[in-house]
This record gives sequence, structure tokens and C-alpha cells, in this order.
Amino acid sequence: MASAVKTQLTLEMRSPDQLVRARLNPRITLRAVPADDAALVRIFHEVGDRHLWSAESWAQLGSPPAKPHWLIDVDTEPAGLLTLFTNPTGDVEVVTFGLVPDRQGQGLGGAALTLAVDLAWTACAGGATRVWLHTNNFDHPSALPNYVKRGFTVVDNQVLSMEVPDGWHPPGAADGPTALTADLP
Repeated sequence: MASAVKTQLTLEMRSPDQLVRARLNPRITLRAVPADDAALVRIFHEVGDRHLWSAESWAQLGSPPAKPHWLIDVDTEPAGLLTLFTNPTGDVEVVTFGLVPDRQGQGLGGAALTLAVDLAWTACAGGATRVWLHTNNFDHPSALPNYVKRGFTVVDNQVLSMEVPDGWHPPGAADGPTALTADLP
């Protein structure tokens, strides 16, 4: 194992009016699935393993109905995932959001995120008061720019020291984990 610096950002929206919509793509739909859906579990690992997502923390963070899951389908084929976590205060966390590697870089992320955020704003029975998420320099390099472009604002920044497998580096970082380089608001 090696040590790496992980820069973790918390981003939020306080109103659905903050969402800057990407052009919707009729090829992209969200489909609710149970937590044990084989395609969901496969896609969690296909997307998340390269970013060091923790399957244990994903499984432990609440349970339905507070933690519903969706597959992001492109042309009716599973191509990504979305997990939300809602609490009674109206906070809705986007726990997981991502597309499988062979669907990245095709201009699908903005439309998929628009659908996900729309869904997040309606996830609480009493109405959501905030939609928020974490991203970090271990995530795909397009994650932060997509979140900011859709209207999320950075509200917290933490720098952590993490243990990572020897030789591991996040996608887009040839020489190992780096700090987030986007201009932060």
C-alpha cells in the first residue's frame, strides 16, 4: 500500500432553480432497481473500483426507502448508476453517480446528471431542501466540471491522506493522485 493525498469537495444545490440543464438526450433513462440487482452491483464495481469506491460503505449507508438505486440506461442498456440517500430534514445526497468507462467521453454525462438531479429534488416526500454530493481527485476528471456546469457550488474542501494500492492512480493522472485542478468558486 502507498499513501496518497485525496482532495475531497462537498458540492450542493439549495434550490432546483440552480440546476443548469444539459440538453436532454432521449437515449438516456433512469430505471429504479433494488440494491441487489446484478447489473447495479456489476456497474458499481465497473465504475467505482477504479476510483476506489468502497462497496462496504455503499452497502451500509442506509437502506430502502431512504437509499433508492437507479440504473442509467443508454438505448435501454445499463450504462451507469445513481444512488440517492434521503433524510427527513430534506437533504438528498447523491451517493453514487457514474457511467461505465465505455460510455464516458460521449457527451452523455450532462444529460444523465440533469435527470439525476431532477430526481433528487423530488426524492423526499416532504420536498428536498438541499441536493449535495462529494467528489474528489480520485474520481473521473470530468466529474467536477460536470457538477459545476450543472449548477452545484463547492461548500467544503478537505485534504486527506489515504492508503491506496501500490501503483494505483486515478483516471487521468499519469503519475499518481493529484489535487483537483479546476478553478473552484
